[in-house]
This record gives sequence, structure tokens and C-alpha cells, in this order.
Amino acid sequence: MVFSSEDKILIKNLVLLKGYSSRRLIKELPQKGWNKNGLESRCAGNVKWRTLVFYGPLRRRLTAV
Repeated sequence: MVFSSEDKILIKNLVLLKGYSSRRLIKELPQKGWNKNGLESRCAGNVKWRTLVFYGPLRRRLTAV
């Protein structure tokens, strides 16, 4: 499935900032005609995880990059 540049930006923002899943994107924006498989490939590629370690009392936190 091919997404326009505007669609890619919209998907990235909704997934990262609002925590939308692929199913919720399809439900909220039915006029776009997106399918679950195409969106899951976009959603999975948007979030890269890194571990931050804070010294002192050992605390680890996962944050999205």
C-alpha cells in the first residue's frame, strides 16, 4: 500500500503522540481506505525504542525516539 507524504506524517503523529493503533486509525479515518496490514507496517516502523539509564538510584526507563 502506498501512502502519500501527508498520510505518513498523519500516521506518525497519531501513533506517537496519541497512541493510536492500526485498527483505531481505520475506524477514525474510514474515508482514507487504508487496510490493517499496510498500517501495521507503517506503525511498527515509527517507534524505535532506546533505554535510558539514570545513575543514582538505578532507574531504567523506556522512551520512544
